[in-house]
Amino acid sequence: MLFNNRQLGTKTVIEINRKDLDSSVATELKNHLIETIKGDEDAITVVDLSNVRFLDSSCLGAFLAAFRQLGSNRRIALAGAQETVGHVLDVARVGRVMAITPSVEEALSLNADSWAISR
Repeated sequence: MLFNNRQLGTKTVIEINRKDLDSSVATELKNHLIETIKGDEDAITVVDLSNVRFLDSSCLGAFLAAFRQLGSNRRIALAGAQETVGHVLDVARVGRVMAITPSVEEALSLNADSWAISR
């Protein structure tokens, strides 16, 4: 299974169970994000990237496309990125549209002012 979702109160954590996020899973990633998040307009979703060691542009695009398609009320955090994945997120300036945290626990404790939602 590529994804494992767990509900923690009003927040959803999506754990990614794959080391390499590349073009072979980009569409599945985008669709899973949209399906998981679409129901609640005030959804708070944390994507656990701690198992991921490689992220290519197609999957980076999948995160951004899902975020754009779902609308500005959605709050998404990318959490636990390893150094190489974190570097890709930094270079792409993903932190301008979604929160990036060192751990899932930190993402779950963010207050409303900490979520990056600018477009």
